[in-house]
Amino acid sequence: MYVDLTLEIEDNKLKGFKGKPYDTTGETSKGEKDCVAYVITLDGKLVTHKHINVGEGKLAHRHSTLAGGKPVLCSGLMKVVDGKITYIDNNSGHYKPTSANLYNAVGKLKGLFSEDAKIVYRPYWTNFIKQIPFISKIVSAKQEPIEKFLEKMEKKGKDGLTKYERHFKRIKECNEQYRQKLYITSYKSPTNEPLYKPTVHKKHRQKYSKNINFLKEFDESSKVKTITVEHSIRKIIGANYGHKPKIDIQYNEKEAVGVNVIFRHKDDCDEFIKLLDLKKHSYVCTPYQNKKEIDMLLKHACGEKDRAIIEKLVPSKHTVLMNIDQANKFIKNTLQIKIDSIEQLGNTAVKTAT
Repeated sequence: MYVDLTLEIEDNKLKGFKGKPYDTTGETSKGEKDCVAYVITLDGKLVTHKHINVGEGKLAHRHSTLAGGKPVLCSGLMKVVDGKITYIDNNSGHYKPTSANLYNAVGKLKGLFSEDAKIVYRPYWTNFIKQIPFISKIVSAKQEPIEKFLEKMEKKGKDGLTKYERHFKRIKECNEQYRQKLYITSYKSPTNEPLYKPTVHKKHRQKYSKNINFLKEFDESSKVKTITVEHSIRKIIGANYGHKPKIDIQYNEKEAVGVNVIFRHKDDCDEFIKLLDLKKHSYVCTPYQNKKEIDMLLKHACGEKDRAIIEKLVPSKHTVLMNIDQANKFIKNTLQIKIDSIEQLGNTAVKTAT
């Protein structure tokens, strides 16, 4: 089904083939009966289809397929009876919509819900539970009325913002930072003269100077430097984008004493160790499993067989520990990243601790 939500919808009912009230009864998507996958595009179009994974049919129809791979306002599953939406959620592994995205979707679909319509917001971690069938049956998603969901999303916090406003405020700030960085890296002076020469027009010099200061602050922030180091490690070991390791600074009171490089996948950790051996860096490698996730899931285990399945599915994390001197040498010499000291990556953590 394809519906333009920017236009007035007759009788506030979704219409399908030959103008008949749209109904998803009998369809099954992602294991949910009477549901179809949906996306709402940025220009306000609602597109639905039965969710079909690769291998389940001649053609796959997933959320990214419905949107042609483009960004969306929200995506998930919905149930429609006689043209009225009776259920909606954010169950989309591709786009991973937040509660703010789901709030946007409800706003776009206003007037199309049945009186007893239910909504489910699924946090990202629930996607892991869905991979284990017997736990999925035990830990069911909590359904609530649309009005209750809206009430929670529109409640103001101590900062005077709603959950929805807070989320998109952060998004806008990140977008603005990125826009400014793109501008300064592509900026060209109106003349070939150096910036300090009087022949350069005053307004251009001031505009450039302002963005230079921004770029300096942006690149010198501990968060940006940390992400740069993490992605540089990922690239140098030949890992995919989603295999980025995590840098964790270890402190003895306020003084940084070591660095943990944490990998989710053993193969990535092994490649990193090979690199350290080649460059003759000293380190300590410690494999371990995420105890918090295991303990949470084991509460629902019915026996040793179930426990074994859980422990197998929970990804292992592997940690490589280097002291400050070795970490500094690795970053400066091997990664070739300009940094005064590894402690710069932990500036934020130190301020928080104090």
